[in-house]
Amino acid sequence: MKKSVYMYCTVMLISAAFLSAQNSEITLPDVTTVVSGDALTAGKDAVPDFSEVLPSVPESETVLPELPGVTAGKNAGADETVVKTETENSVYAEGLVGGGFPGFFTGNFSVYRSSGSDPFRFGFNYDSADGYARRAFSDGFYDRTAAVTGEKTITTENAVYKFNGSYESLGNGLQDQYPGFYDVTKQTVAGKADALWTLPNGFSMQSDIASGWYNRFAGTTGSTAAAGYAEKSAVFSLSPSAKLGWGAGGFSSYFSAAWYLQSDTGAALSTGSTNRARFGTGLGWKNDFIHVYGDAAAVIGTEVGDNPVVVPFTLGISSSFATGLSSRKVSLAAEGGISSEQPLYADLEKKYTFSALSDIPGETSDWYGKLSADIPVKGVLSFTTDAEYRQTAFGNGVWEPDYYDGSFVCGQYTYKQTDRSQLSTDAGVSFNKGILTLRGSWKAQWIYVPVLEYPNTLTVSASLQGSDSKWGAGTELCFFPDEDSDHMPELNLSGFYRLTKAVRLAVTADDVVKLITGQSR
Repeated sequence: MKKSVYMYCTVMLISAAFLSAQNSEITLPDVTTVVSGDALTAGKDAVPDFSEVLPSVPESETVLPELPGVTAGKNAGADETVVKTETENSVYAEGLVGGGFPGFFTGNFSVYRSSGSDPFRFGFNYDSADGYARRAFSDGFYDRTAAVTGEKTITTENAVYKFNGSYESLGNGLQDQYPGFYDVTKQTVAGKADALWTLPNGFSMQSDIASGWYNRFAGTTGSTAAAGYAEKSAVFSLSPSAKLGWGAGGFSSYFSAAWYLQSDTGAALSTGSTNRARFGTGLGWKNDFIHVYGDAAAVIGTEVGDNPVVVPFTLGISSSFATGLSSRKVSLAAEGGISSEQPLYADLEKKYTFSALSDIPGETSDWYGKLSADIPVKGVLSFTTDAEYRQTAFGNGVWEPDYYDGSFVCGQYTYKQTDRSQLSTDAGVSFNKGILTLRGSWKAQWIYVPVLEYPNTLTVSASLQGSDSKWGAGTELCFFPDEDSDHMPELNLSGFYRLTKAVRLAVTADDVVKLITGQSR
């Protein structure tokens, strides 16, 4: 696959307004936005790492909500209560506008209230790139992304209700690769509602329902006939679920049930619809420095493979404790078992560009085990390592497009289900002193190399940021040293300068060497 590169400049405008506290000072988070290709993603340092104070919770553990409330301490005063109330009722607006070479434009805007008992968020995102790789827009070298999202949370004394909905449209020019199609458009409408009730004696109950409709269609020239699924497809998905949980004295447990439906509403696929049901239970215990957990489930359905029932399970342990090496805690974790999921038709086609599924994918099951460690040394150095092994179980392989010329049909790549023995490792080191941060990492795929991954990726980076966060600059260099990889290093540059408290100018150049030479990766 070829990767196009862009150079661009973005200006982010951030403004905030109080509904009830016009004279209060607001400190907004320092967010660095990085745009790469046709997607907008947060930079590596855009969000602080809260993992040490807010450890991740495995799916097997039931989380009991702590509903918001105001508890006045001994020294709490009236002014503190007023400030808290005013902050919870504040509405913020945020925007990012940018443009660049070649033919790049981005505009992202949102209005939100992030705290209190009644938060919400509404956002609009648009990105486009035209005429990249030094090729004309008329040759199909363009991409489009537009999305509208909305979220709403309602909190009562014993319950939390969440609602969200979204519309997304993705468009990709086919780069003059097939005479019958000139582009492909993918549209998704999705919504979800969930409720969490806190019950007496440590019990809780959760229920949610998610639904989506995905539609893909090609812009046709009429010159060449194509397979029906390649020209268009439409799939509806529905997944209601319920969970009953209990927790006390460090122990937690749950019982859950869920149903999953995917249905071909466009009558273009070989699979009309799939049904899947999952019934699960889990148990866990934790204290201040250790957490042990386990879960098991029974999965039945129309596309679970040769076995009538698949039984996924998980056993895991994690620990976080202080050592003499640093004031920060060491974190260690180990987990293993059988994982089994049915990927969504829409998720696969949106993840893998220029691909088309001819039917609804079935179950993917793996034996797996993974280890992770985070070891800080003093206040400036940190070592991290992760390792994961996966082996296909029950013949339910992974679904991936075959990005080779033989599977290129009607301007798009077809899929295959592949058995895998995959060993992945990722090791890194970081150094932070004053305004300087240095990082290095080595990511490797030892046996099976997934689509969109390299066998080996070596990355080194350096960044500087003023103590007042008014300016910053960084560079990143990636190497792909394998025989079949592009040996030209990927050089990325970035910098920003804060003009005012609410306006920041950011400049980013991705894959600079390829950009200058006009070559594709």
